[in-house]
Amino acid sequence: MKQLGLPDLLLTGPPGAFSEALECFYDLLAYLADRGKPIGDGETVGRTETEKWPVHYVPSPIDAKQKVWRVDMK
Repeated sequence: MKQLGLPDLLLTGPPGAFSEALECFYDLLAYLADRGKPIGDGETVGRTETEKWPVHYVPSPIDAKQKVWRVDMK
């Protein structure tokens, strides 16, 4: 996402939901790319009107100097 000037995504999901989490991961990245600007800390995202997962900015697990937007699927 750095190529677009946007933060990387860290998505966590429930055990056993790998396919669903992977699909959601790409959907969220596509949404961010279409939006063209970062989502605010504390704002929510989801695949439906009723699904609201909060966005939080945390240090990247790969490079603690970088911030990523974290979404926890519930």
